[in-house]
Amino acid sequence: MSSSYHDPTKHRSSPESASRKRPRDSIENDIITSAQERSLYLAEFRLESAKREIQTQEETIGELNTLVELYVKENMTLQHQISILAATRSDGSLLERYISLEKKHNTCIANTPFKGLTGTSREWFSSTKINDWWSDVHHGIQQAGLAIKDIGTWRSKPSCENKELRRLISKCLGRDLDQDKMGEASSRLSKLRPTSVLQALNTASVICWVLETDLPEFGGQSELLASYQDHIAAEVGNIALRNLDLAARRRFIRTKAFQEQIPGTAKKLSVRLSNILAPLFAEHSRQEEKDWDQFATWGDDNSLWEDRRGHSIEMFTAALKMKADLQLNIEDYEPIIYPPGTLFDKNTMRLDWADSMQGSAPQGRKIALCIEPAIFIRQREAIDNGCPISDVLIPNNFCGKRGKRLPGPVVKARVVI
Repeated sequence: MSSSYHDPTKHRSSPESASRKRPRDSIENDIITSAQERSLYLAEFRLESAKREIQTQEETIGELNTLVELYVKENMTLQHQISILAATRSDGSLLERYISLEKKHNTCIANTPFKGLTGTSREWFSSTKINDWWSDVHHGIQQAGLAIKDIGTWRSKPSCENKELRRLISKCLGRDLDQDKMGEASSRLSKLRPTSVLQALNTASVICWVLETDLPEFGGQSELLASYQDHIAAEVGNIALRNLDLAARRRFIRTKAFQEQIPGTAKKLSVRLSNILAPLFAEHSRQEEKDWDQFATWGDDNSLWEDRRGHSIEMFTAALKMKADLQLNIEDYEPIIYPPGTLFDKNTMRLDWADSMQGSAPQGRKIALCIEPAIFIRQREAIDNGCPISDVLIPNNFCGKRGKRLPGPVVKARVVI
């Protein structure tokens, strides 16, 4: 009888193979735990950010409530003084009482540069001239536009349904586009350098969301404040109301509360822009990649998108500060984006540095894209006590075509050919 040899290891796992399986299971568990801990950390970080935002908003509301209470008290005092004037109209002290009211108004602006301005005054009182302000905005626009991969064309076609994107593309092309023209517009832009296009879209967002939009603090007003303004105009006159309004704006934009709002607003606008432009500059599979603040990273390396994020915030911060500061000037501003196909004009345009480095001769040639606007000053009409308050109190002096445009831009347009 033949005997067969039975190998005891043939159907049994060796101790070594078993020990190799356990570390793999352990590693998988570690990966799951690490992912859970990361998710928990991000959730806690966002919760803390939300708490800080709520606390800031509560503080702002408290400050606004205090300001409203002050306005109410001042309004009640003024109403009382007016009622006294009406009751003593036949009294010999009427003139003295009126003079007393006028002196109180003059005291309000005595320590400001706005005292004594006339209806024809067109002075400016901003801390910085517009061309110097725009230099800061330009730096943010340019640097944020350079922080991008060198892609040859759009990652995908712009959607006609995306109204915000269509508005930005319309603005950077200097003309209103309907849905039917979006294909032609995107085809035109896709043939240009991506860095130039991104800079032009950055500029468009600054114009649409900052320059052409009323600052909430200056644009909106309550019925009480409107009534207060009407009383000042009726009792002291439109010119005095305009001067007092300028003094109040100057004081307000210098407050800590107002200045602290600017960085947060700039960050929100930066996040908004990154998400709107994601379909153009990010691969489809990476369009949803975002940082902790929901800034769209477009799938770029950390160093690249962090650089773009920082300069984008810098761009909006400079634009918001410029907008507020220029509210103190008795003049209006008109930013003009020249449409592609416009002949280059050395009096209103300057060549983008990339084209300058290539030695391009621009004179007599048509521009391909206007990256930054030419900014013109418009002279305001004189005011008197007969004009409407809407001509006296201007909440937004980047509103377009009021008054006479002065010759020559204070800032030349930056273009590519």
